[in-house]
Amino acid sequence: MSALMTTCPMARLHRACLLFFLYASSVDAQIAATTVPAGAGQGGRQAPELEVELKLEVQRVRGQDAADVVDRDITSVETEVVVKVQQAITPATGLRAALSYQVISNSEAPEDGETRESFFTFEQLYLQNISAQKGNRWRLGRQSLDDDMGWFIDEDLDGIRYTSRQPSRQFDLSFTRLLWMELGNDRREDDIDNVLARLKFDTGKKSSWTPYLLHREDRGFDGSFPAQSSWLGVQGIVESSDRIAYWLNAAVRRGNEERSSVDRKLGGYAVDAGVTWSFSSRFDPSFTVGYARGSGDANASDSRNDTFRQSGLHSNKHSPNGRNRFRYLGEVLDPELSNISILTLGAGLRLSKRWDVDVAYHRYAQVEAEDQLRGADIEFDPAGIDEELGSEVDLVIGYQHSDDFDMNAVLGVFSPGAAFTNAEDAPQPLDDAWLARVEFEYEF
Repeated sequence: MSALMTTCPMARLHRACLLFFLYASSVDAQIAATTVPAGAGQGGRQAPELEVELKLEVQRVRGQDAADVVDRDITSVETEVVVKVQQAITPATGLRAALSYQVISNSEAPEDGETRESFFTFEQLYLQNISAQKGNRWRLGRQSLDDDMGWFIDEDLDGIRYTSRQPSRQFDLSFTRLLWMELGNDRREDDIDNVLARLKFDTGKKSSWTPYLLHREDRGFDGSFPAQSSWLGVQGIVESSDRIAYWLNAAVRRGNEERSSVDRKLGGYAVDAGVTWSFSSRFDPSFTVGYARGSGDANASDSRNDTFRQSGLHSNKHSPNGRNRFRYLGEVLDPELSNISILTLGAGLRLSKRWDVDVAYHRYAQVEAEDQLRGADIEFDPAGIDEELGSEVDLVIGYQHSDDFDMNAVLGVFSPGAAFTNAEDAPQPLDDAWLARVEFEYEF
């Protein structure tokens, strides 16, 4: 096991987190969901359940690197084999493991021109216990934590997690770290503890609302700066009818960080909303409009930073029309929602029972002109004079032969805007950045 968590990582919890816990505990005696532990049967120990997943990804990128640097503009081929094992120990307790073996080949990589690396990782390795009422669940070890859009969390983490499930709501409380215990000689440059409390309300059909509190604390391990941030937010994914669905993410951030012995307050807010209209006609067309905004800092010289930052555990992946799932804020730029506004227009078609196509257009602008672009997949920053970052068009094609085999193809082009004109490390003249990726996945 890569890590096991045996103590609470925080000396204290937020009061809001405690209120979440008390609320969920008060309904534990009610009718619970019927989920049973993986591999746990009613009549003694069962044989292990085994699944094997094969993945192949081919990607080619151009135009994402800074001048005179080759880092992202490479062609990569990634093959992966994931072996998943579930074993019941008792009717209420089970063990789950997912071991991944990856081989990654890069061409036009730094220095050597072509590199190949292979490695084993534990994607999951946890012990699970479900109460006799089957409504309360504990997990200890490495496990996946995510939300429906990867907006505040989508990561494999080490730690302990408690879940209480009821017919129309689910409470979740976890204490985690990216890696609780290091393997090998490499040491991480940070040491960040995470506390997440959330309460998901199912409101019918494929609709839910999830208020949450996420706290991350960097204790300044190995020379990094101590910092702590808390996000209080809500996520809603609603299918109001067969034709209309919408999403909403909203959050505020509070915290502080120490830089050069100066304590600086952290703030900021973000809103991300969109609506999709679907029509019952030939090819089942759908149209999406979305807008996202993460606040910037109008005064960089004071003792407060109001630039919103996402958690660092996010992925920003969503399926606006319920078909293809992709980076809905842009596949090429893939920015963090920080000091940025994003307008999105999208359209989708179901060409057949197995084929789906989505097209998305994004328009990007900084809220405050700044010579940084946080969390983006391009290696050069804007000049900090103009807010106009540029635009992007993405084409996503999905094919699902069965529940066991699917394919996903992405082609995206980002056109830099005036914000990058005469930027110090931007390639000149500015060219479009593009990405092409094909993924295959087979499970048996």
